[in-house]
Amino acid sequence: MRPLKKKFFNLELRLSNVESLLYDAYYQYLDEIKLLKKQIKEISVYDINKNTPVDAVKAYLEAELRGDWQKAYRLLNVPPEVSYADFKRALDNARLINYKIGSFEIKDARMAFVKVSDTHRFKSGHTVTFENRYWRVVKVNGVWKVDWLAAQ
Repeated sequence: MRPLKKKFFNLELRLSNVESLLYDAYYQYLDEIKLLKKQIKEISVYDINKNTPVDAVKAYLEAELRGDWQKAYRLLNVPPEVSYADFKRALDNARLINYKIGSFEIKDARMAFVKVSDTHRFKSGHTVTFENRYWRVVKVNGVWKVDWLAAQ
């Protein structure tokens, strides 16, 4: 075998061995990677106050049910351009009269979705019930908050 051909053969053999090692390592650690991702999701359920996304939604809905608009506003992840007055004005047309919270799903360490059914009575007197909408809940500075326009 000529020297150049032998070098190519050795390089191809080494490359094949490296590819095989990488392939083996990937599959060897794949289960561990999946387990770590699952553990991160489980740990992510709680915020720095030991609350879950469900706790955040419940606290918000309870504040809205009682008409405690300041607390409701604090429990929302409100964009900087939305003032407290804007927030209160947005809720002025309807009042929450009851709600039911269902399951939740953690998407990642900073986002979850909570299933909510809620009924509102409008100033006109009619009521509307929204069934099983998923509300987006986000972690802001380590605290779960209902995202602005969460059910949109």
